[in-house]
Amino acid sequence: MTVYYLDKRATGANNGDPDGGTPDANGIVQDAYQSIADVVMPTSGAHSLEVVVGSSSFHDPYLNLSAWSGDGNTKTLNFNNNFISGGVDLNSSTYKWTQSTANPNAYYIELAGGGNPSLTKPNAATINGQFQESSTIAGQGAEELQYQIADGSNPHGNIDATTLENERLGWGDIDTLGYSTVYARYDAGLETIKVIAAQITYNIDSNFTDMTVNDCTFMYANSSNVRHRAASGTHTHNNCKYLFCGVASGVENQAANHVVLNNPISFFAGHRAYTATVATSGNLTINNAIDVNSHLFAWMHATYAATFTIRNSIAYNQSAGFIDTNANTLGTFTENNNLFYPSFNGGGALEYPDGADNTWTTTDSTSLPPSLTTDTTTRAAIDAAMVTAGYASGDPQFTNINLKDFTACDFSLKSTSPCIGNGAKYWTGVNPIGVDGEPFSDIDTDMGANQSKHGPFHPTKL
Repeated sequence: MTVYYLDKRATGANNGDPDGGTPDANGIVQDAYQSIADVVMPTSGAHSLEVVVGSSSFHDPYLNLSAWSGDGNTKTLNFNNNFISGGVDLNSSTYKWTQSTANPNAYYIELAGGGNPSLTKPNAATINGQFQESSTIAGQGAEELQYQIADGSNPHGNIDATTLENERLGWGDIDTLGYSTVYARYDAGLETIKVIAAQITYNIDSNFTDMTVNDCTFMYANSSNVRHRAASGTHTHNNCKYLFCGVASGVENQAANHVVLNNPISFFAGHRAYTATVATSGNLTINNAIDVNSHLFAWMHATYAATFTIRNSIAYNQSAGFIDTNANTLGTFTENNNLFYPSFNGGGALEYPDGADNTWTTTDSTSLPPSLTTDTTTRAAIDAAMVTAGYASGDPQFTNINLKDFTACDFSLKSTSPCIGNGAKYWTGVNPIGVDGEPFSDIDTDMGANQSKHGPFHPTKL
């Protein structure tokens, strides 16, 4: 196996420094690949790409792995907690904000020297940390990026760039510029505005057979953060995060491969955080996930013909429910030891939308709330069922949630969380490690990607 290196700070040969990787005095591997676009991996054999610690965020074209052949050997990508971001910082020196003539309350982006910034319409963006996603509204002169507000709702008002509300982004050309661009309104002052807009379709798009991705944060994609579309093989993600997706998902399985997600965290991850798409015959397995403020935790297409498994996971603040299984009769959906706490502010039900198309009719007896009808449509009903089960409410009790600043979130569990000790062991061999570095317990596994030390059988107490 050959190890290749990626370091955006490098200034050397740009050849991946195969089997080298010795950093200089500043921690830089000088002959490493310098951008994601430079990465060239062999078409056969088991090889790995090591992203050098401290290399920071990559705002590159997506990592298109279609050239890697399906030879049955696993390719490993170790990101070491670096980022792949498809977002463009509109406050950089490349651009400038110019006041709109058509709407004096709004500003639009153009090049710093004037003219067309040549942006793609972003389906996902943030304005001062607040996520916004695109939504077409008929009859409007421009398309606003609708945003999910702090209570988890997803409003779709009759608003275009001409009547743009405060702290909103828009897309269009209401000033007869001859090109469409991003509009913004921020009444606190233009000098304080910060906008990052997605400009790529996927962060990773892969059609080869076997891949392992470790410790990466994927951000700002117009469709999905990651799409897998190989005809066979296994794709495993360990301790990865999926943020700010547009019209699709954090992770999308689109073919006959088996995708395994261990300890994922998704945050405003599009229409559905995790998706098994049309005619897919490959399994999708999700272990110990946390999803916050996606429209749905998961989606299972009506023609999906394999097994979709979710266990030990926490669904929090989804605006439309937990999953849409589309009356699927070809595949199998299984879940156990999960906690469900959507907001339902956008309507829906645990099994979206509810009623006749349910494939999943009651929550598992090991989940929270246990054995609850999936036609449940309110958080109050979940809280009542949790009280019956002996808990104060269905709130997972994260240490801190900040919907305008992912970096301020602390997804560890308070000592009174109902998620502590209510997971179940699913692995064999060495115990997995949570995203916070804590090992999983064989006896009192927690739900979610972090493993607390509160349980009496945590390995550090034995």
